[in-house]
Amino acid sequence: MKAPKTQPILHTDTEPVNFNPSQKQIDTLARRLMPEIKKFFADEQVQREFAEWQAKQNAIKAKR
Repeated sequence: MKAPKTQPILHTDTEPVNFNPSQKQIDTLARRLMPEIKKFFADEQVQREFAEWQAKQNAIKAKR
Protein backbone atom coordinates (compact mmCIF):
# COMPACT_ATOMS: atom_id res chain seq x y z
CA MET A 1 0.00 0.00 0.00
CA LYS A 2 1.32 3.44 -0.97
CA ALA A 3 1.67 6.17 1.59
CA PRO A 4 -0.77 9.05 1.07
CA LYS A 5 0.65 12.18 -0.51
CA THR A 6 1.00 15.00 1.93
CA GLN A 7 0.73 18.67 1.24
CA PRO A 8 3.90 20.72 1.72
CA ILE A 9 4.01 22.79 4.86
CA LEU A 10 3.71 26.47 4.01
CA HIS A 11 5.40 28.76 6.46
CA THR A 12 3.57 32.02 6.95
CA ASP A 13 6.03 33.77 9.20
CA THR A 14 5.65 37.52 9.07
CA GLU A 15 9.14 38.16 10.39
CA PRO A 16 11.60 39.28 7.71
CA VAL A 17 14.26 36.79 6.79
CA ASN A 18 17.76 38.06 7.37
CA PHE A 19 19.70 36.52 4.50
CA ASN A 20 22.96 38.08 3.43
CA PRO A 21 24.66 35.93 0.79
CA SER A 22 28.39 36.23 0.43
CA GLN A 23 29.88 37.69 -2.74
CA LYS A 24 31.12 34.21 -3.62
CA GLN A 25 27.56 32.85 -3.42
CA ILE A 26 26.28 35.67 -5.61
CA ASP A 27 29.05 35.09 -8.17
CA THR A 28 28.38 31.35 -8.24
CA LEU A 29 24.68 31.91 -8.82
CA ALA A 30 25.41 34.42 -11.59
CA ARG A 31 27.84 32.05 -13.32
CA ARG A 32 25.18 29.32 -13.31
CA LEU A 33 22.30 31.52 -14.42
CA MET A 34 23.88 33.72 -17.09
CA PRO A 35 24.30 31.02 -19.76
CA GLU A 36 20.65 30.03 -19.35
CA ILE A 37 19.50 33.65 -19.45
CA LYS A 38 21.53 34.25 -22.61
CA LYS A 39 20.05 31.14 -24.25
CA PHE A 40 16.55 32.26 -23.33
CA PHE A 41 16.94 35.73 -24.83
CA ALA A 42 18.67 34.39 -27.96
CA ASP A 43 15.62 32.26 -28.80
CA GLU A 44 13.81 33.57 -31.89
CA GLN A 45 10.34 32.89 -30.43
CA VAL A 46 11.19 34.87 -27.30
CA GLN A 47 12.47 37.75 -29.44
CA ARG A 48 9.23 37.74 -31.50
CA GLU A 49 7.10 37.75 -28.37
CA PHE A 50 9.14 40.59 -26.91
CA ALA A 51 8.79 42.61 -30.13
CA GLU A 52 5.00 42.07 -30.01
CA TRP A 53 4.91 43.16 -26.38
CA GLN A 54 6.97 46.25 -27.20
CA ALA A 55 4.64 47.17 -30.05
CA LYS A 56 1.63 46.87 -27.73
CA GLN A 57 3.35 49.02 -25.11
CA ASN A 58 4.19 51.67 -27.71
CA ALA A 59 0.57 51.65 -28.94
CA ILE A 60 -0.68 52.14 -25.37
CA LYS A 61 1.74 55.05 -24.84
CA ALA A 62 0.69 56.63 -28.17
CA LYS A 63 -2.97 56.62 -27.06
CA ARG A 64 -2.20 58.63 -23.93
